[in-house]
Amino acid sequence: MTSNKLLVQRYRAKMKASGYLRMEVTIGSGMIDRAREIARLTGWPLWRVFEEAIDAYVMIDHPTAGNSAETGNGK
Repeated sequence: MTSNKLLVQRYRAKMKASGYLRMEVTIGSGMIDRAREIARLTGWPLWRVFEEAIDAYVMIDHPTAGNSAETGNGK
């Protein structure tokens, strides 16, 4: 029988090979509650709500986004 730890390692290796990385963050419970509500209303998984929010922040060429080809910020 395959251990849970091994299954998680295989899954994370597969995701990394597909261009995804794992990131752990700590955010306010109010933001999480709101994101869960948005996920429920849209039928999206919670990770997608956060990914869309981060994409929107980075794609508006925010001054703190740094030097990024995707945002066009030439700093």
